[in-house]
Amino acid sequence: MMEENKVDNVVTDFRKVKDLKFYPGNPRKMDKKTLEKLRRSIREFGIVEPLVINKDNQVIGGNQRLKAIREEKIEEVPVVIVDLDKNKEKSLNLALNKIAGEWDEELLKSFIDDLDDDSLGLAGFDNVEVGNLLDNEDEVIDDNYKKS
Repeated sequence: MMEENKVDNVVTDFRKVKDLKFYPGNPRKMDKKTLEKLRRSIREFGIVEPLVINKDNQVIGGNQRLKAIREEKIEEVPVVIVDLDKNKEKSLNLALNKIAGEWDEELLKSFIDDLDDDSLGLAGFDNVEVGNLLDNEDEVIDDNYKKS
């Protein structure tokens, strides 16, 4: 028998950024270069994925986004509020950061071929990543994500 759907313990809302707190002991970190990519994405696309918080306004999922959001001086953001015990909060924090798929490299190459240079940058790809993906670093000629 399947477990009951847990949607009943989730609420969506908006919160003032100044009221949100980083999750104590959050193990995820981000270097300055990656944080700048995240900030650029937020400037271009907005907040398209809500932060996940608990009833105490601690960010369980999205601590790096919160850092970028604060640096962008955004005042209010969408949130998903969950009501979990501390062990499950920590498990969710790890799951949100750990569980991920992998690229279908052929489809990814097709996506990259369809994007212009600026769009590649907005997607968070730098010239080295594109060159490695294409298995030919000569195809990337500068830091502006140019392909030959």
